[in-house]
Amino acid sequence: MSFWQGRPVTECAMVLDSLLRGLSALGGATSTARSTKASLAARRNHLIKRKFAVPVSQKEVERDWAAQGFHCGCMIDPPGHEWNNFTHTANELVTVVEGRMRFTFFDTDHFILEPGDEIFIPAGVPHSTKNIAAVKSKWFYGYDGAANSWF
Repeated sequence: MSFWQGRPVTECAMVLDSLLRGLSALGGATSTARSTKASLAARRNHLIKRKFAVPVSQKEVERDWAAQGFHCGCMIDPPGHEWNNFTHTANELVTVVEGRMRFTFFDTDHFILEPGDEIFIPAGVPHSTKNIAAVKSKWFYGYDGAANSWF
């Protein structure tokens, strides 16, 4: 079981806020970023199973994410493809359209996503993903705010 599983969202937000306060003391985060990230953590679960109907509509995902301040891009990965140890300066959303993906946070917390599932990845969280399907996986990704980029 991961550190975050089974904990109330408010407790997770307090832990995140405490971590960000520590980073801020070291010059690694601003109070504005801390409050923004804590409020996002307070209102989101990391994984929402079957959030979108299958087949997943890109227009529906774009509408939902735009209302939250996220853009929507698309990736297609062959079987077994991995993206390892990424961090971003923005919060990220991912929804699987086809196939099956495994997301890992901090090399310890594992989440399996299938079509229609959505995962929220807070800014600064090291994460990896792997296509664990025997076929290609197609997935939508998006970043919030002006930092709509890979890094």
